Amino acid sequence: VISNWLATTCHADGQPLTDAVADGAHPLANMLYQQTIAGQWGMSNPAGTDKFTIQHVDYTRARSASFYGDAWVVEDALL
Repeated sequence: VISNWLATTCHADGQPLTDAVADGAHPLANMLYQQTIAGQWGMSNPAGTDKFTIQHVDYTRARSASFYGDAWVVEDALL
Protein backbone atom coordinates (compact mmCIF):
# COMPACT_ATOMS: atom_id res chain seq x y z
CA VAL A 1 0.00 0.00 0.00
CA ILE A 2 2.86 2.38 0.78
CA SER A 3 4.50 2.03 -2.62
CA ASN A 4 1.08 2.32 -4.30
CA TRP A 5 0.40 5.51 -2.36
CA LEU A 6 3.73 6.98 -3.46
CA ALA A 7 3.28 5.81 -7.05
CA THR A 8 -0.25 7.18 -7.46
CA THR A 9 0.56 10.45 -5.72
CA CYS A 10 3.63 11.05 -7.87
CA HIS A 11 1.77 10.03 -11.04
CA ALA A 12 -1.13 12.40 -10.21
CA ASP A 13 1.43 15.20 -9.84
CA GLY A 14 2.87 14.45 -13.28
CA GLN A 15 6.04 12.89 -11.87
CA PRO A 16 5.50 9.13 -12.25
CA LEU A 17 7.86 6.66 -10.66
CA THR A 18 9.92 4.74 -13.21
CA ASP A 19 12.57 2.06 -13.15
CA ALA A 20 15.08 4.87 -13.69
CA VAL A 21 14.42 6.15 -10.15
CA ALA A 22 14.19 2.76 -8.45
CA ASP A 23 17.36 3.64 -6.55
CA GLY A 24 15.44 6.15 -4.40
CA ALA A 25 16.38 9.23 -6.42
CA HIS A 26 12.83 10.53 -6.96
CA PRO A 27 12.60 14.00 -5.33
CA LEU A 28 8.80 14.08 -4.91
CA ALA A 29 8.57 10.54 -3.52
CA ASN A 30 11.42 11.27 -1.11
CA MET A 31 9.78 14.51 0.06
CA LEU A 32 6.38 12.84 0.55
CA TYR A 33 7.91 10.02 2.55
CA GLN A 34 10.03 12.35 4.71
CA GLN A 35 7.09 14.67 5.45
CA THR A 36 4.66 11.90 6.37
CA ILE A 37 5.73 8.50 7.67
CA ALA A 38 9.52 8.61 7.93
CA GLY A 39 10.40 7.51 11.45
CA GLN A 40 6.74 7.42 12.50
CA TRP A 41 5.93 3.82 11.65
CA GLY A 42 7.75 0.53 11.36
CA MET A 43 10.09 -1.75 13.19
CA SER A 44 12.14 -0.34 16.05
CA ASN A 45 15.12 -2.41 14.96
CA PRO A 46 14.71 -3.23 11.23
CA ALA A 47 17.89 -5.31 11.15
CA GLY A 48 16.93 -7.28 14.27
CA THR A 49 14.74 -10.28 14.92
CA ASP A 50 12.51 -8.82 17.63
CA LYS A 51 8.87 -7.81 17.21
CA PHE A 52 9.15 -4.29 18.61
CA THR A 53 7.61 -1.50 16.57
CA ILE A 54 7.84 2.27 16.75
CA GLN A 55 4.09 2.19 17.40
CA HIS A 56 4.67 -0.03 20.50
CA VAL A 57 2.30 -2.68 19.12
CA ASP A 58 3.14 -6.37 18.83
CA TYR A 59 1.17 -7.14 15.68
CA THR A 60 1.94 -10.85 16.04
CA ARG A 61 -0.43 -10.85 19.03
CA ALA A 62 -2.99 -8.33 17.78
CA ARG A 63 -6.42 -9.90 18.26
CA SER A 64 -8.58 -6.79 18.05
CA ALA A 65 -9.14 -4.15 15.39
CA SER A 66 -8.15 -1.52 17.96
CA PHE A 67 -4.52 -2.68 17.65
CA TYR A 68 -4.53 -1.25 14.13
CA GLY A 69 -5.79 2.17 15.19
CA ASP A 70 -2.47 3.74 14.23
CA ALA A 71 -3.03 2.88 10.58
CA TRP A 72 -3.13 5.96 8.41
CA VAL A 73 -5.60 6.90 5.73
CA VAL A 74 -4.00 6.96 2.30
CA GLU A 75 -5.71 9.66 0.26
CA ASP A 76 -6.49 9.12 -3.43
CA ALA A 77 -4.57 5.85 -3.82
CA LEU A 78 -5.65 3.52 -6.61
CA LEU A 79 -5.48 -0.10 -5.53
